[in-house]
Amino acid sequence: MYFDRKRIDELGESQAELRQGFQELLNGRTTPAGRPNQFLPPADVVVSGNHFTIIMELAGIRRSDIKLGLSDDELWITGTRRCPVDHEIERYVNAELSYGAFERRIRLPGGIDTDVIDANYSEGFLVIHIARTAGIPVPLNLGKDE
Repeated sequence: MYFDRKRIDELGESQAELRQGFQELLNGRTTPAGRPNQFLPPADVVVSGNHFTIIMELAGIRRSDIKLGLSDDELWITGTRRCPVDHEIERYVNAELSYGAFERRIRLPGGIDTDVIDANYSEGFLVIHIARTAGIPVPLNLGKDE
């Protein structure tokens, strides 16, 4: 069986480009140096018991760098995750973590009481409970957050 070394190298390069493309898709845009520059923390939005609950993973973010706000029918969460390495980085060998400012806006459904909100940040998770109004179901189709 004959193997064309040039063709094998080209396939390897294509595979590396695909891997990089998937990485960019998962982590947001990258800088020319290949470092992710957009951070979008993952969040779960659930209805449980008497609450509408938002659970957001904010590992590595100081409590003082997290801001919450409420406007009309949206809850917004902003903050900044900083790189914990305080010296200049020459290059990235592997870049899976993202840093920088973020903003998440979550559309709130009807059937909740925005006067009764409890937020707790512990072990890298922000958990926000918003009371449900008695007798009013929370709609299942909440739309996408922005």
